[in-house]
Amino acid sequence: MRRRFVNVLFVLAMIVMALVLTVSATLICCVKILHPGRLTPIVERYVNNILDADVDIARVELSFKPAFPVLRVEIDSLTVMSHAFDSLSAAERATLPQWSDSLFVGAFLRKGLISVHDVELVKPALNIVLSAGGTGNFDIYHSADTVSTPESDAPAAIPPFSIDRFAFVEPREIRYFNALDSVAATVLLLHD
Repeated sequence: MRRRFVNVLFVLAMIVMALVLTVSATLICCVKILHPGRLTPIVERYVNNILDADVDIARVELSFKPAFPVLRVEIDSLTVMSHAFDSLSAAERATLPQWSDSLFVGAFLRKGLISVHDVELVKPALNIVLSAGGTGNFDIYHSADTVSTPESDAPAAIPPFSIDRFAFVEPREIRYFNALDSVAATVLLLHD
């Protein structure tokens, strides 16, 4: 009886070890196959399809640095140019600052909980602009009637997420402009 229990325990341990090794090998292969030259256009194409904005990314890299169990995603030179003001008249566009379309300039998804250990934004700049009609350059999500969902009619939702550490490294300015009441503000320096 005891020998049978030991044999069953041994087989279960081998199955668990095989599963762990399979998952580890799959992750390592994915990181090797999805090198920055292949992964960057995939991420750019996906993000540009779901947002009403032009998203430009210089490089997206997956790595296991500094240690294997932690998968690191590094995004270099991210720029988000909003299309929120495309429908405004030329007169309304003239009341907005020149930088109104650039929402974010700086140097993340699966369903379920996303847990991020460290987020560092290197040299970020953020522009927030509101037109006189109330449209903001941050209105970059497509409306429900313009989104094509090939397999599901369910709306896409941002999954719950947590961030352990969020830091600005060498931040640039954060600018705000509201055309309705001409309020403008610029924060030039941020600290961690």
